[in-house]
Amino acid sequence: MLTSTTTVTAATRRPHRWHRPENGDTDGDGEGDAAEIGGDEQPLDTDGDSTPDVFESSIDDADNDGVADEFDADDADPNNDSDGDGIGNTDERDILGTDPLDADSDSTNTPLPDNENDNGIDDGDEDFDGDGYSNADELNAGTDPFDPSSAPGVNVAVKVLLQAAMYSPLDPSTPLAVMRDTLRIREAAAGFTGSFLPATSPYGDGATVSNVVSVFGNQGNNSVVDWVQIQLRDAADPSVIVAESAALVQRDGDVMTVDGLTNLNLNVAPGSYYVAVAHHNHLGAMTAAPVSLSGASVTIDFSDTTADFWNSTAVYDGAEQHETNDARYALWAGDADDNGSVVFTGAGNDVDVIFNIVLQDPGNIFQVSSFLVNGYWTSDIDLSGTTIFSGQGNEIDTVLNVVRSHPANVVGVLSFTVLEQLP
Repeated sequence: MLTSTTTVTAATRRPHRWHRPENGDTDGDGEGDAAEIGGDEQPLDTDGDSTPDVFESSIDDADNDGVADEFDADDADPNNDSDGDGIGNTDERDILGTDPLDADSDSTNTPLPDNENDNGIDDGDEDFDGDGYSNADELNAGTDPFDPSSAPGVNVAVKVLLQAAMYSPLDPSTPLAVMRDTLRIREAAAGFTGSFLPATSPYGDGATVSNVVSVFGNQGNNSVVDWVQIQLRDAADPSVIVAESAALVQRDGDVMTVDGLTNLNLNVAPGSYYVAVAHHNHLGAMTAAPVSLSGASVTIDFSDTTADFWNSTAVYDGAEQHETNDARYALWAGDADDNGSVVFTGAGNDVDVIFNIVLQDPGNIFQVSSFLVNGYWTSDIDLSGTTIFSGQGNEIDTVLNVVRSHPANVVGVLSFTVLEQLP
């Protein structure tokens, strides 16, 4: 006699919506579930969501978070933390590959190192949020290994504008809505060779953009304008720089890291610091007072004309930066030799620096003052990618206008020196 055997698989098995209460005793107390429902005693409720297990399925997963409804305290929330280990169910399932019902199946609750997501790398050595700090370092510092804006040290978001990039070289009177990114445009046209916007920081700290095609690509108002340097200075003596970070400023003024993050992390102990910004041919600026910094990001907006900034004397109060006629602050342009001052005439003037760059360029074989020097130079005051001594769009006019129109130069003399307002 032949018999047939039917194999039931997960695909063919009919999922049940509830247990059969007339046959069950889910809490093992000797009284059937049917008798307990509606009475003083209640059947087992594994996940504590006030719905007895008899009405929940150990197969169904309403929020698709990897935890069956019977064991999930919130069937509607995929970020529910069923095992109470501080990591949501979907993060455990999709990012870590760990068990959302086992509080000891991920690196935040297991002594490090381990390799519980089975990828061959110790969890403590990995960097889940890509902020440059390992999970172990973050856990030891008490920061969140899943949040790139939470990292050891202190975090700051900076906004700053550069005067020269705020105007067209042919119209120095009307500020643009966002800064020009002429250097980036010319760099892209040159094939990302570093001719107009270098991939390595000009501040000598070795910071390098690893993917120039992406970072220096056209990102609209988030496109890169130039390099800047963010400094943290000692609260008791602001002349002392305790940490600094080369960064990139976008057209809208947001400062970002070489990896494209607008949150800057500096490896110093949480505390109060003056925050300063510097640029290679603009005069830097600094907060008027120390700012309390920690693992949580703090925003410093140097373009805010209602904010107060550090100044050396009362005559510079409110004139630490250039104020556009649409009420925005921008760092003063014109420091062709990057020495912390803008000088039009007299000893150490910036005009001579620009003239010498043009006259001594190897390509200027006839040594004419109208020769154009292309490239990334501090003498390129207007950030156009070309240093021009004489002729349309020249750098000299910018230096002249900054000196003559500076609020501290009350009589408009050409021999006035505009000093950078940094200690």
